[in-house]
Amino acid sequence: NTDKTICMVFKKCNRVEQFDMFYNNTRLTVVQKFTYLGVTLSYNGLCYQAQKALANQSLNSLFALNSIFDTVALETTDKIKHFDSLVAPILNYSSEVWGFHDANGVENIHLKLLKQVLGVHSKTSNPTICGEFARFPLSVIRKNRIIRYWYKINRNPSSLMYKCMYLKDNNGTLINTWSKTVISLLSSLAYAYIWYSANVSGVLLNDIVQRIKDQYIQNWLSQLENYAI
Repeated sequence: NTDKTICMVFKKCNRVEQFDMFYNNTRLTVVQKFTYLGVTLSYNGLCYQAQKALANQSLNSLFALNSIFDTVALETTDKIKHFDSLVAPILNYSSEVWGFHDANGVENIHLKLLKQVLGVHSKTSNPTICGEFARFPLSVIRKNRIIRYWYKINRNPSSLMYKCMYLKDNNGTLINTWSKTVISLLSSLAYAYIWYSANVSGVLLNDIVQRIKDQYIQNWLSQLENYAI
């Protein structure tokens, strides 16, 4: 059905190019972004639009949550649990794929709720807020999900996802950008060698996940020292 069909061309540059695509002699509409399975894909392959769309979608849930807070007296821990149940799943939706993005829009929703619950000014330092609640930013959760997703794919060598993940060009270089970014993440955690390991244990996976948390805590402490100065 050409009335319901559109197409999108992925490209790395911003130069204007004319793409004419037809089906049964009918010109198809070419778009620059498209939402597929709830994730907004952009023609340039970047994930800004994806996290921005999820942040906007979560606002409705956040408003509904605020209505509950205004009518029902809840403990702080219960308010946080409601956020984790109703809003966080939207913010982290499919983050296994787009989670490498800084996602400031997503993080701001999380911080907005924390500051609101604590009753502090919106300009209160973010590291202080996370420390007050003993919570990790959503970026840590996204990294954990990415690593666990890679681990899941890695345990099924016969799958199409596995073959796409390790697909190489004629020079032996990985083609998949997602794969390259996973290697970069593992390298930042001093686990780059794991990528080439044929058998990664669940214990080692948990070690990597813990390293992500430890790394954040170290950076968090450094940020607190800077604020103190």
